[in-house]
Amino acid sequence: VSKETKSAKASVASALPGFNKFTALLASPAGALAASIGSVTLAAKRLNEELSKERERITQVADAAQKVGADLTSFIALDKATRSAGISTEALTTSLQRSSRKVGDALRGSGEAAKTFNELGLDLDKLSKLEAVDQFVAIQEAIAGLPTHVERLSATVKIFDTEGADLVRVTNLSAEGLAKLRKEVIDTGEAFTQLEADKVRDTNDSL
Repeated sequence: VSKETKSAKASVASALPGFNKFTALLASPAGALAASIGSVTLAAKRLNEELSKERERITQVADAAQKVGADLTSFIALDKATRSAGISTEALTTSLQRSSRKVGDALRGSGEAAKTFNELGLDLDKLSKLEAVDQFVAIQEAIAGLPTHVERLSATVKIFDTEGADLVRVTNLSAEGLAKLRKEVIDTGEAFTQLEADKVRDTNDSL
């Protein structure tokens, strides 16, 4: 899968610092070539491991995006931002599910988070109609407007629960910031389509 290979390129290069020397070794005398076979085998094994991890990563992200009903490219961009802040894909997925549920509860006039949404000045009707990642960013922008860290942390916990407290680290993520991240993951080849993810899944199943 071309996207998979492009996405894995950096980590593969890091894992195999001497990989570019192997082509030259193939043209070396038999004795030197024989001595290098062990290194080549190890390098090939590590390369396969890196590609295997990347295939697993692709399917994990695609599954998570489907689970929360998010646009795949937007989810990839958001996941990149939150992972850089030390927040796992699993934690992000759970937080998106919880915030979406609380928006629905608040819209029906129930749930403890209804007061928090009101205090943040969020229009629940409009919020409920947003795609999952856009909804998350709208909430984060509103939380970012609170004057103190304590207030931002309190609002984050009320909406995303205690397990989502770490999301306070990305309250500075705006719609503009997400748009830039979307462009970045597309330009760098980190983004992939659902069809490509399905092909990677088929590859995993066949191995």
